Amino acid sequence: MKKIEKIALYSLLGFVVVLFPVWLILFSLATQTHTISMPDTAFLYSNSYLESLRTFYGETGIASYVWTHLTFDLAFPILYGFFLVVFIRKYAIKRPLLVIGTIFALLAVFFDWFENITVILYLTTIFQYWHPFTWIFSPITFLTMAKWLCLFAAIIILIVSIIQKRKAVSHA
Repeated sequence: MKKIEKIALYSLLGFVVVLFPVWLILFSLATQTHTISMPDTAFLYSNSYLESLRTFYGETGIASYVWTHLTFDLAFPILYGFFLVVFIRKYAIKRPLLVIGTIFALLAVFFDWFENITVILYLTTIFQYWHPFTWIFSPITFLTMAKWLCLFAAIIILIVSIIQKRKAVSHA
């Protein structure tokens, strides 16, 4: 395994095994609840769901949400995007899979960041109460769905690439 591949793998594993549980505990303590409900983990949701989260979290929970999403949740998309791009590049033996897989991985990172920013804006501003600006927050659900679709597509392309590479190596 090359050095960059080790860095990608160990960074992602380190984040998932060590930092992610810490992040969940901190968020849980800040919202004073043992149930964690975050828009990023859902595939589909509405603005009314976000409004119920605003009420549920309260000021302390919203502040915690903003902090965690401006720290840990900015790093995580970089790590999974880096991991996917590195390993798709390693295993993709067909150029179209390499290009499409890389694009999907990068789009997932972009949609994840943009989703985080728009949810933070929704939870921390009063624009959603002023009717002319409610349309700004309508795409949030699209961003979340697009993030998940691009992420799943990149993972599927990585799996297909690994299978194709193993078949090519075994037939050689």
